[in-house]
Amino acid sequence: MDTRVAILAIVVEERDKAEELNHVLHAYGKYIIGRMGIPYEKRGISLISVAVDAPQDVISAMSGKIGNIEGVTAKSRLFQIAVSDAWIIAKRKEKRREMPMALAMQDVKALIDKLDKENALSLDEWEELIRGRCDQVAEYAAEIARQRSKEIFGNRIYTRGLIEISNYCKNNCYYCGIRRDNRQVERYRLSREDILSCADIGEELGFRTFVLQGEKMLTIRIRSCAI
Repeated sequence: MDTRVAILAIVVEERDKAEELNHVLHAYGKYIIGRMGIPYEKRGISLISVAVDAPQDVISAMSGKIGNIEGVTAKSRLFQIAVSDAWIIAKRKEKRREMPMALAMQDVKALIDKLDKENALSLDEWEELIRGRCDQVAEYAAEIARQRSKEIFGNRIYTRGLIEISNYCKNNCYYCGIRRDNRQVERYRLSREDILSCADIGEELGFRTFVLQGEKMLTIRIRSCAI
């Protein structure tokens, strides 16, 4: 449903009507963007400004109910606001959140099936997949993952050796001891011979795949290594 942005200007001449006014405002709370009240002691009145985003008939009904309170006057001013693409996308996502659970779960499972088949999703699809997560969906995804894992690896367990080839880093993550601006660290880079020596030791220990970690990340298989 289309909505309009409006400002309600309210003048309260009888302060004992404040509770009745607040009751009306509370009833329309989901449409209210914000409100501001200013007591004007010189004239013994209060001035209230209320910003709303609501269908035009709701704004008219709200203004009318406030204006019917004795000692309270209300005027509304509607604004024509251009609708942005971001707003349209947000509304579409809001509608998707309001879908029946059964339909939403079916759609999320379809996304999992697509990811299993194509190994890729669009950004919107990833967002919908994450937002639609529940215990049933998680178990559905886990079962597919177990099937793929067993198809590829069987019941075997694979381990990798990690070789720290360098502690130089261009990043400056404050939690990290080897961050760029830490001048107390003794920096190093392993030579080709050092890396191969570490790989030889790892192979003797039973490792067949190694991760080289440092300024660049690279995974190699020791038997096809060509450093």
